Amino acid sequence: KEKKRKDLDMPNIFAWLFSVGGMFQLFCCAFIPPLYLGPFVWVRSLGLLVFQSIKNLQILFYISALLHIIEACYAWFLARRVDPSNVKGWFWQTFALGYFSLRLLLKRGKH
Repeated sequence: KEKKRKDLDMPNIFAWLFSVGGMFQLFCCAFIPPLYLGPFVWVRSLGLLVFQSIKNLQILFYISALLHIIEACYAWFLARRVDPSNVKGWFWQTFALGYFSLRLLLKRGKH
């Protein structure tokens, strides 16, 4: 039989940078005044170019945060069945990374 793993599968550093960094930048652009953005002013300008208003950026942030929460809850229930010893770890990792973490948990469930 395959030996049970005691740790989480971790995505690479680029997934961490993309997901956590992206949510942080989206939050900064949507809620922090331009005076305090510093080096993120260009990100805000790009966001406004694409989404056309601060309100749309805020809606995008709320939707993204909600999706991360839903994915984390799904990971909680899936991990209870697939990897019961690491349920909390899968929840928090999926909350932070979203799909990048959930994909690894789903892959673990297929084995």
